[in-house]
Amino acid sequence: GIEFVVGVYDTPMTRIYARIGWCPEVLARARPEFGNITAGIWEATPAVLSTMRQRLAARLRGRPVLVT
Repeated sequence: GIEFVVGVYDTPMTRIYARIGWCPEVLARARPEFGNITAGIWEATPAVLSTMRQRLAARLRGRPVLVT
């Protein structure tokens, strides 16, 4: 199965990823003249995916989600 996901994203998305429990490890950041862009790697382990599912379910039920 998939163990890691590598991607390029707008740096402000880091907050969103933290809210869903899927924080990337930063691999590189673009120079300012290229924009606010970051390359990162995310774990895709069963534990991480379970956390994301739980947080999504809680949000869909309208309950606040605790971010630790």
